[in-house]
Amino acid sequence: MAVWVATATLVAVAGGLVAWRAVGSNTVPQEFRADIVSAAASCPGLDARLLAAQLERESGWNPNAVSARGAQGLAQFLPATWRAYGVDADGDGATNVFDAKDAIASAARFDCVLRAEVAGLPGDPARLMLAAYNAGSSSVRRYRGVPPFSETQAYVDAIMARSLVLTIGPLS
Repeated sequence: MAVWVATATLVAVAGGLVAWRAVGSNTVPQEFRADIVSAAASCPGLDARLLAAQLERESGWNPNAVSARGAQGLAQFLPATWRAYGVDADGDGATNVFDAKDAIASAARFDCVLRAEVAGLPGDPARLMLAAYNAGSSSVRRYRGVPPFSETQAYVDAIMARSLVLTIGPLS
């Protein structure tokens, strides 16, 4: 059962799921815009609005978010995934899951890896990538598309729909 809340609010529900609903502004918060555009440009085929909608869905724009399952930061990386894909985007010599610049660049990097892992499967590459982010690329490959998991299907549908109305806004 989904519980919908304001964009900037996260709610832990049964099983550690995080519920979300976009309410209010259809514009990416100014402090994340340039990093999202830059990070999306680093991955061929990754749309900045899709990346933004994914980040909004994951954390409600809260760089300090922590889920009941232990996912952390703006992109809600699990610790093992962060160790594998975290990048030092701000050049401070450390990868920090709670640093928005690092998290945004890392999310784009991970999305790019997932796109490659599910390439060649039937269906929309963006939908397949999002399904892989949520359920794992092995599940997407096993089902040859978005897996029949209600959580994953809702995740993909919500982000795809949100990306159609979300705007980046001015970069300066």
